[in-house]
Amino acid sequence: MQFKSLSLMIFKVLPFVNRELNYWYDVISNASSDFLSEQGQLSIKFKKFHCQGGSVYSLYKGSFDEDVARFIVAFQTISDYLDNLCDRSGIYEERSFAKLHQAMLDIFNTDEVNLSVSGEGYYKYYPHTDDDSYLINLVQTCRQELSKFKEIDLVRDDLYFYTKLYTELQIYKHLELDKRESKLKSWHEHYTTKLNSAGNLYWWEFASASGSTLLIFALIALMSKNYDETSHRSILNCYFPWICGLHILLDYLIDQEEDYREQDLNFVFFYPNKEMMLTRLKYFVNKSLESIKELPNADFHKMVVKGLLALYLSDPKIESQGMELLRNDLLSTGGSDTLMLYKVCKSLRRVGVI
Repeated sequence: MQFKSLSLMIFKVLPFVNRELNYWYDVISNASSDFLSEQGQLSIKFKKFHCQGGSVYSLYKGSFDEDVARFIVAFQTISDYLDNLCDRSGIYEERSFAKLHQAMLDIFNTDEVNLSVSGEGYYKYYPHTDDDSYLINLVQTCRQELSKFKEIDLVRDDLYFYTKLYTELQIYKHLELDKRESKLKSWHEHYTTKLNSAGNLYWWEFASASGSTLLIFALIALMSKNYDETSHRSILNCYFPWICGLHILLDYLIDQEEDYREQDLNFVFFYPNKEMMLTRLKYFVNKSLESIKELPNADFHKMVVKGLLALYLSDPKIESQGMELLRNDLLSTGGSDTLMLYKVCKSLRRVGVI
């Protein structure tokens, strides 16, 4: 990571992200439903690093773009909030999860969406309903930021498609334990005829790639610079499945202990052994770095990949689960500058910045 980008990240981006998150934290804290209030607060408190890391895309054009950062924080906050609602409600109803995630699709829907009506419907099949317009306000913020990008319609279809893919994953992965795997396998099979890359992945790797929001952020960032179709196509091919898959596999890697305890679905559990898991993780690292070479602004996307490795592998959960050797192997695969970023992330964690 260039010194300028690192400096902007620490002194501009992260303080802005934290202010935005504090604002949304205060909003959900006042919700009438104690359950929704608690889950909203917990999702921000324990998953804020998703917004912090994702907001690196606000530096895509070489300077800090507040509009991109505000969109990313709102979008990722929706994602993390809904994930908590699906995880912790004690229900396993597909229509309930689908209604909740309609909020994310409404962001990119080209139709005129009456959010006051649609918003009431988000909780239609959910046992808790009164969030004092928290979810609607997040959706409105995303839509307002999108409206500032003049060429947004050039990427809107892809934004909608990959967000739909994300929402489908969230719906299926939160079903009853005995239904999840078969549903996700059928879902993967369905997309092997629509996405060439899907057929080259294990079903849980496809699901992992679908679970990342980074492609959405990369396309939004592209709108903040000078749009060109070549960059658009290259970003799609590079991010899905490689960078997106790497992102979520790393996320699951560090959460193994917690997910086992909570009986939450964790895709790295499906690798038959640790050796294969490491081999495939390194494969995703190498494919990500290789495909980046085709991208305009390649240095930025390289920074993202190496930053992902640094951010996740510096998490204390790596050491608490005895994964130091695996961590070192992955850092080595990323290269010497990945190790430098890792040390920066460790320092930032020590002082509580991330």
